[in-house]
Amino acid sequence: MAAALWSSPARALGFGIEGLATFTATTGVNASPSTAWTGNGGILIENVFPIGHLFLDPWADVQTPMNLQTQFGTTIASGYVPIDLGLRVGLNSGLFQPYLGLLGQAAILTDANGEVFLNNPVWSIGGDLGLDLAVSMFRIGIEVRGIGSVSSVATPLVAPSGSDSFRPQNAGSAYEFEALASVRLSL
Repeated sequence: MAAALWSSPARALGFGIEGLATFTATTGVNASPSTAWTGNGGILIENVFPIGHLFLDPWADVQTPMNLQTQFGTTIASGYVPIDLGLRVGLNSGLFQPYLGLLGQAAILTDANGEVFLNNPVWSIGGDLGLDLAVSMFRIGIEVRGIGSVSSVATPLVAPSGSDSFRPQNAGSAYEFEALASVRLSL
């Protein structure tokens, strides 16, 4: 009975804010260094549907720009705004509700920092694992995400005559790891 009093009922729509630390790594674009850390935030929208002892949670978020290393010999990274769309399945177990999900991402280029051969957007897929504290119409969560690009980061470059320096077709991959916390309100 107590768990039923604390569990989060289905609501029409939920909104929230999130704060996160994002680690990115690139391969195949000759970036040095090839990794970057970003502290960023975001806003999200979701709709949690209880289904017996489980819940289904379609969601979407947009975050402030993250850094992605795309150039050799500089610590200045290119900026991308990640837009995520996902689906989570979790245990509707009362106060604490663990979940596992899949997500797709479009990373929109906002600042190339002089690099002219970057693709926009960079498409990625990944997953998330988290735990929500669900009290009435509030959800407070912690989560980790792993995301990998399915499209290339950079466009191919043709080698100048007499040079062997070029990027192959579909050059570069990006990997992203996020740790985040969120507060959401369901209306």
